Amino acid sequence: MFNALIVSLIRFLNRVSPYHISFMLRERKFSGKLLSLYYSVYPQRNSSYAIVMQGQVMVKDHFTFETLKLYRHIYPSAQIILSTWKGEYPEELSAIRELSIDIIDNEKPDFAGLQNINLQIASTKSGILQAQENGAVYILKTRTDIRLYKNIDFLQFLTSRAKEQPAYKDSRLENRLVAFNCNMFVERLYDITDLMMFGHARDMARYWNVPFDERRAIGPFPVPELYKSARGEFYFTQQFYKTMDFELSDTYQRQDQALRQFFSITDVEELDMFWYKYRYYMEGKSRYANLDSFEPGNSTWTYGKWLSLFDNT
Repeated sequence: MFNALIVSLIRFLNRVSPYHISFMLRERKFSGKLLSLYYSVYPQRNSSYAIVMQGQVMVKDHFTFETLKLYRHIYPSAQIILSTWKGEYPEELSAIRELSIDIIDNEKPDFAGLQNINLQIASTKSGILQAQENGAVYILKTRTDIRLYKNIDFLQFLTSRAKEQPAYKDSRLENRLVAFNCNMFVERLYDITDLMMFGHARDMARYWNVPFDERRAIGPFPVPELYKSARGEFYFTQQFYKTMDFELSDTYQRQDQALRQFFSITDVEELDMFWYKYRYYMEGKSRYANLDSFEPGNSTWTYGKWLSLFDNT
């Protein structure tokens, strides 16, 4: 009945709209039957692989719990670490522990930082450190409000993507770091998303092991030069390029060189990434800048665009 209602509504909207409208249904919760029917199990991904999920537990729809339930089904032998905050949502955390998830109860920094960046630094660093101490060779960093729905061995997929093109010989990286293209805009120089990232454990530690940002205010910058603000995801990229002795300049050619040397890109559609925030109800949500006027927004990086960077090298 519910599905039929949605189909009828979409058919009507397609008749009166100037757009082609489609929809996607994703499960909110995962029963044992659903998991066994639709999701494969990959026990060969052992403790040398780690999924580090950081941030405040999302209790709405038990989203974090259900995501971890899915991941534990897919990867019964891998490390799965939830790095969150001490004293928050004890009942939810108790249920998560029953999934055999390692939980880190971090103390919050005294200063959360602009856009809560210090919270992200603290929870990500502690999760990656524990994964390394437990023998992780490859780490996927993700968030408590993100879920990968694709029925695929995504850890192996990302490992292959990291190794597909060798890292630049003088980069000091084991492999490339794999960035997800959500919120990675072509017009913004040196824009590497901080939502999700995959890489060799030593490379991930190098990227995310940054000091707290104690700044209380940051001045405005034009879109192409947002990286100069070192705000949000740009703080991580600025710190990373410093450790790589890679000097930045206001040119897209220099940005392209950075992507060629250090990174690979995965399209979120390849793994059906769902981010339960902002315009979560829209597919390809970064395509439009304004939902009222549907004006085109910034173009995002894609795996195909990244590959094209090697055409003339």
